Amino acid sequence: MKIAPREKALIGIALAVAGFVAFGPSGSNTVEPARAPAATHATPPPEPVDRAAFGEPPPVGGIMTRLAHRVAGAAADAALFATHSWYTPPPPPPPAATAAIVVAPPVPTAPPLPFAYMGSYRRAGGKQVYFVTRNDRIYDVSAGDTLDGVYTFEGLSGANLVFTYKPLKVRQTLAVDGEP
Repeated sequence: MKIAPREKALIGIALAVAGFVAFGPSGSNTVEPARAPAATHATPPPEPVDRAAFGEPPPVGGIMTRLAHRVAGAAADAALFATHSWYTPPPPPPPAATAAIVVAPPVPTAPPLPFAYMGSYRRAGGKQVYFVTRNDRIYDVSAGDTLDGVYTFEGLSGANLVFTYKPLKVRQTLAVDGEP
């Protein structure tokens, strides 16, 4: 029977692992097997015989006996699957002294006047008409007219046109350049 190279490699690895377990290092930096409490065993494990002192390799049964008595305690069993939480409690609330400061809400103000002055003329009946623009729309207004349902035109006061922003009843002015 011919053995494939892959099978030879697997057999070699298995022999290397078995040799390490059987003849592996036993220095002080190796991990000692866990010992079970004496009350859990009916009979104590047999004392291992150091056959290397007699020039013999240790028997496989002795290795298996040593491995069979590797038992972890109940505390280690509980710690193996213990629950852990990443929860962090929120920071405490600020002291009551800082919570007592109350900031008054800002007083509502009217938006900037959206109109620009274009000019004016007097009708034959003597009523003065002013032309103002908003974006691409032109308005001809007289005293008492309402624009867009939000502004009321009150008239001319000095060199300014006076409008009232109706929702807040705030008066706003628009400068007239060089008009009488």
